[in-house]
Amino acid sequence: MDIPRTKQRSKKKKLLIAVLAIVVLAVIVYLARLPSALLSIDRDALLVGTVERGVLSIEIKANGTLEPVDSRIITAQSSCVVAQIHAYPGAVVHPDTLIAELDSPELEQETQNALWQMRSAEADYQLQRLDQRTAVETALGARQEAKAKLDAYLLLKERGLYGDNSVDLLRFRVALDQADAQLAAARSRLRFFEGDGNTTAPPKAKLEQARSMYELKKAQLAALKVRAGMDGILQQLPIQVGGRCEVGSTLAIVAKPTPLKAVLKVDQILAKDVRVGLTAVIDTYNGKVLGRVIRTDPSIRNGTMTVDVAITDELPHGARPDLSVEGTVLVQRIPDAVFVDRPNLAQANSVANLFKITGDGREAVRVPVRYGRGSETRLEVLDGLAPGQKVILSDTSAWSTASRVRLR
Repeated sequence: MDIPRTKQRSKKKKLLIAVLAIVVLAVIVYLARLPSALLSIDRDALLVGTVERGVLSIEIKANGTLEPVDSRIITAQSSCVVAQIHAYPGAVVHPDTLIAELDSPELEQETQNALWQMRSAEADYQLQRLDQRTAVETALGARQEAKAKLDAYLLLKERGLYGDNSVDLLRFRVALDQADAQLAAARSRLRFFEGDGNTTAPPKAKLEQARSMYELKKAQLAALKVRAGMDGILQQLPIQVGGRCEVGSTLAIVAKPTPLKAVLKVDQILAKDVRVGLTAVIDTYNGKVLGRVIRTDPSIRNGTMTVDVAITDELPHGARPDLSVEGTVLVQRIPDAVFVDRPNLAQANSVANLFKITGDGREAVRVPVRYGRGSETRLEVLDGLAPGQKVILSDTSAWSTASRVRLR
């Protein structure tokens, strides 16, 4: 009879599974210890920079335009229609130069109405003023009469022609006191009516209001003849014959051709470093001139800060208002600094990773770099790099998981 071998086969199966598990584990450990495959990058497609040591100029670049220092914007004082144009942009003008004539029948009628209202207010004022003066004269006459009666009573009493009557004496004295009070009140009303001190009577206030309205309408009527108002060049004339102009709309811009200033638009990120007094270089694309920052806008608008630069050099030939320029503001000059061309997305006063190229140029290794001050094109290196080393300046965000790349 055969003996069953079930137990013996079970032991061999377990042993075989254990051996296979050990082999698989060994393979996994071996593969884990193998160096991972490096990402290969075409070096010709990269922007490479060299760390330098020397003088670092902290500069801020911004675009802008040349604008006149002294200019005058002429606006419409009333609703009107352009009747005639006498001068065009580019013309040399003087204070009395007639640029254009405007027409406004409504304003002419309003001016005439204001004139009649002023004359009516003047007449009313004079009549009421005459009434007040008459009241003063009447009160003065009553006081003189009361005084004369008292004096006559005293004279007659002194000569014995009038009995000693204390009631009559009191009556005459009271009458004089009342006349004095009425005269004082009349004079006070006259002073108030004529405008004494800081008070103004309603009739005089109405007269002054009518006069002011007439003067305003008369000035608006005179403004229908548009004059330059200053010596200079007619820069802009955004009107045409037959066109209608509303109150406040620009009729003309007159400016002196010199001096000019540069108006730059500095990015809001760099605006904190710009201050009054800094030196600037203005490139007119026909030559460069020096300037000085004279004003910075206190607010940020549309992501930029407006900076005014006074030109201290003679502008090149052809410079004129509204000419596009590029300005470079010299913020600081560091005589001995380690710096590198600004890498993509790098910021001043921050810490970021940068790929440093090895000595043989075959690989690039990720290293942390601490940046200091910076300009638009360069950043100061405080730690992590040494002069002479080469780094990749291109965008390396696609290699975020790699600590080393191979260059080919």
